[in-house]
Amino acid sequence: MAIQAVYFDGEIARDRTVTLERIGDQLVFSGTDVPRTSWGIGGLHPIDPPTAGQPFRITHDHRPGARLVIRDEAFVQALVAENRHLKGGYSWLHLRQVAVWTVGGVLAIAALGYMLVSLLPQKVAFVLPEEWRNRVGNQVISSLVGTAKRCNTPAGESAKAAMIAALAEGNSDLPPIAMEVYDMELVNAFAAPGGKIIFTRGILEKADRPEEIA
Repeated sequence: MAIQAVYFDGEIARDRTVTLERIGDQLVFSGTDVPRTSWGIGGLHPIDPPTAGQPFRITHDHRPGARLVIRDEAFVQALVAENRHLKGGYSWLHLRQVAVWTVGGVLAIAALGYMLVSLLPQKVAFVLPEEWRNRVGNQVISSLVGTAKRCNTPAGESAKAAMIAALAEGNSDLPPIAMEVYDMELVNAFAAPGGKIIFTRGILEKADRPEEIA
């Protein structure tokens, strides 16, 4: 069944009346100034959800700037009933594309942030004045430990002294070291500009002797 519709090509700011019909899985339309054109139904996307009494506007993957405006409600109802992706303003394909780009962007930002936190301080430490190195080191530590509390027990201080001694042994050029232990279950240790070394409670609990960590 052929009906009348309105076509905008996205290039000229005027509407063109076309004859539209469905042939198999294609919408085929043509008009006085519009050559015969076929839009695959699978590539159609509604600009707005179909609403009774309102024209149904659709576009296509191959011509995202173009528009078809259909006012024949019987034609629209039959088309939408057989093609569920036309029932909403967004198709699953578009949602999936948006999700992929969003996740990709988040991962890229996270990777960049990790590189900046992990690599940049060490690279710039050699060219920064000592005061600046200390500031950068404090900022790095703050971002890593968050709200974790610092451990100041006598046993912890003794372990710190033993580890510093082990690091300094045979290394006369070792710069001053500021070592701290934080109450974190994470099994890890961090180094930051300014001679700052951070150990977590988790890594100390895993070690039998201070020398193992040093």
